[in-house]
This record gives sequence, structure tokens and C-alpha cells, in this order.
Amino acid sequence: MTMDIDQPGDLNMDSLVSQAKNHVLAKLTGKKLGQLANLETEQKEIQTLLESTIVSNEGNSCLLMGPRSTGKTTLIETTIKNLKIKYPDQFITIRLSGFAQSEDKMALREITHQLDTILNSKLDAATQQAVEEAIAAGEFTGIEQKSISETLRGLLASFEHADAQSMSVIFILEEFDRFTVHPRQTLLYNLLDLSQTAKVGIAVVGTTARMNTREMLEKRVRSRFSQRLYTIKRPGTLESFWNICTTNLFLDDQAFPSDFSHGWNSHLEVCVLRGSTSGGWGSAPDPVGALALLESCVGDPVE
Repeated sequence: MTMDIDQPGDLNMDSLVSQAKNHVLAKLTGKKLGQLANLETEQKEIQTLLESTIVSNEGNSCLLMGPRSTGKTTLIETTIKNLKIKYPDQFITIRLSGFAQSEDKMALREITHQLDTILNSKLDAATQQAVEEAIAAGEFTGIEQKSISETLRGLLASFEHADAQSMSVIFILEEFDRFTVHPRQTLLYNLLDLSQTAKVGIAVVGTTARMNTREMLEKRVRSRFSQRLYTIKRPGTLESFWNICTTNLFLDDQAFPSDFSHGWNSHLEVCVLRGSTSGGWGSAPDPVGALALLESCVGDPVE
């Protein structure tokens, strides 16, 4: 039987190695949130921005642009993770994807579904009762309202009926550029407009691999966008690339016994990262090839 990696104390060496390999490969393949590297400055700026939405109910928006596999999603998810620890139950996160929600109606249904899940599982009894009373009074009629604007305002109004402090809402739009091809960019317009006019704090955070995404926004949408742009670049030096590798290949003492973690890390640092693979990176300029080499780095057990 395989034990959870956070409780590996009684595992023998073979099991520890197997758990460590699965732990590392899960981060390399995106199945588990990896550790942020080389983007600490951008992460702090975005966290400060979102904190102002949560604490002061400020409306904010920003866009992260950069090639794929440069850490945009990891940066955002790391920030959300930090905020959940610092401000528990003070905000909710709605995630949309330009790939999955290819039409405005699909996006609205997904927003409704996620909010409904939160209302049923996260909000306290007083808030849920207030929402139910608002629905009964006809203040919120769901996704069949006359317009996207009314629908979104009706959805978000549910958080203004609680006696406690209103919860802020953070919208994360992956593949932001794909929302610009929707007719009249209605969804983007209304989300950005709400971030400026809603009573609750709303932040809209987008990610895109297209560097000209801002120019793709209609004039009325661009006027409601804060113009905060963050350009995420590929590592420009070998040192910064090694930093990304070691940050996600290394183990920490919280997940594994300290002596095992130190042995694993020393093995990678001395025998693998600085030795056998040093001549191979030039043949793997693309992320897929680099990933194959990284996977080979964790293929040999620690003796």
C-alpha cells in the first residue's frame, strides 16, 4: 500500500524513491502546483493588487502575457494559494478558459455553476439564507435574464445580502485572447465594467500567449481595462534556467525525511544537474524536449 507523501516516515528506501519521483513528476507535468522561480517580483506585485481588492473592495484588472510554459498559471495559482491562507473565506475565485468556454453563454453557465457550488459549500448559513431570500423576492433570476450585464450583476448581488462583510470575487481568465473573438467582446466588457462599478470588490486577471492581446480589445473594453500588463519571459540565462530546474526537482524537509531530502538533492545537484545532462540541454530547446531530460534526471534512485 502506498502512503501519502506527506507522511512517509515508515516507508523503506524503494518506496521513498518511488514517492519522490511521483512527487517531482507531478510538478513537472502540471498535475500538481509547482514552485515559483524567477518570478517573485511579479508575484508580489500581483498579490498586492489582489489584496487591495479583498481588503479595500477595489476593482482591479491585469493581464499576464508570455510564451507558454513560462509560469503564468503557476504565478497566479501561487498567489491565490497565499491569499487563501492570509484571507480565508474573504474572497472566492472563478476560473474560466477561452478554450473551454468558447461562447459567452457557456462562460455564464460556468460562472453560475461555480458560484452555486460555492454558495452550497463555502458560505455561512446567514449568507445562504440571504441569497435564498433575494431569489425568492425576484432580485436574482439566474442565467435567463435579459442581458449578460443583468445576469452578472444578479449573480454578484448575492454576496451583498449578507450581514457580514461582502466577499470579493477574483475572475481568472486563461487564454484571455480567445475571449476577444466573442461577438462584441460582451463578456469581457461586462466583467471589466463590473470591476469598476460593483459594490463588492472584483478583480479580473487574464493570461495569454499572444503579445498583441491588448490591441485586440475593442475601444470600449480597453477603456475599462486598467492597462496593467505583466510580460513573462523565458529564462534568459543558464543560471535562471537551473534555478527553475532545481526549485522543482528538489525535495523539501516538510514532505520527506530531512536526510532523504538532502541525499536526493545532493544527488541531483552533483551527479545529474551539473554532470550528465549539462551537454544535453542544447539539443532540447523546446519545453517538451527539456521535460524529457528533466524526467530522466529523476529516473535514477538515490543510493
